This record gives sequence, structure tokens and C-alpha cells, in this order.
Amino acid sequence: MAVAATTETGARASRSGRRPSIPAWVGTVPFFAYVEESGGPEGLGARGEIAVYTAGFPAPVLADSLAAIARRDPAKRLQHWGDADAGGLRIWWLLRARAGRPVALLRTTADWVARAARQRGTLLEPTDRAALQRLREQLTSAPCAADDDIREAIALIDVLLVLGVKVEQERY
Repeated sequence: MAVAATTETGARASRSGRRPSIPAWVGTVPFFAYVEESGGPEGLGARGEIAVYTAGFPAPVLADSLAAIARRDPAKRLQHWGDADAGGLRIWWLLRARAGRPVALLRTTADWVARAARQRGTLLEPTDRAALQRLREQLTSAPCAADDDIREAIALIDVLLVLGVKVEQERY
């Protein structure tokens, strides 16, 4: 079960130069998803975590909203459920940078790719491989390279490169 954040309030606030507000929860995308493991709509954030699914590259208001949540509640655990490919990892890296702190990978992990790739993977194109290698270099040289989420992302990239595949998160 997932709920979604509208972009209306935050978009107006962002364009006007005011600090973006955290949007209202409704049934549209892009969205912040409280997955069942987090308590579903009845116990939103009961375990103190938010999972973000962006339905593509996030609108600025979505990234701004995540950053606002991160500032307002430093104890809240942030997660991203994206594709196991260069695009999904770039989205995760953008959200992490905007939040200014770790954003764990939800479900799309090196272990999952290792299990799912043979049945559900798509072969990497040379451009995919190059993009993953560039992102890996960026992550390994980042000041936060020792953080758990960075190490998880590097492990994911390594598995994608070794197996030569990418996997969409919808395949989970």
C-alpha cells in the first residue's frame, strides 16, 4: 500500500522562492511511499522510515520535499526504491544529495539483482556500462564513501557490471 504527495503546494512555494512545504498525501504520482513494512497508511511512518518511489526522475518539488522532511526529522530513515540501472542509481544519488544524508536502497540491492538478473534482467548497453562506471567512480571518491548506503550502491553497481544486466524495480 502506498500513498502519494501532490506537487501543487510545493511547486508554488518553490517558484515563489519560499521554503517548500511538505505536500499533502493523495493518490497520485510522483510519491513518497510508505510501504507495508513501514506500517501502511494506518501507521504512516510507524517505524520511522519513508520510502521514495519517483516514477522517473523526480520533479524538483519532490526532491525539495524530501530535503524538507530530512531537515525537520533527522531521525526519520529515508529509502529509495528504484530501478537497478544507471538511471535508478542517479535518481537515488540526487535524492541523497538533496537530503544531505544517507538514503538506503529499498529492495533494489546487489543480492536481489544477483537472484533476479538471470530471469528478469536486460543486457547492459555500452552506454549503460559507461554510466555505471562513472557513477561508481563518483561514489568511491565522495567524502561519504564509507557510509552504508554508498557501500550498498557500489555493491549494486558491481553486480550489475559483473552480470552485465539491468533490472527494473517493477520486476521485484
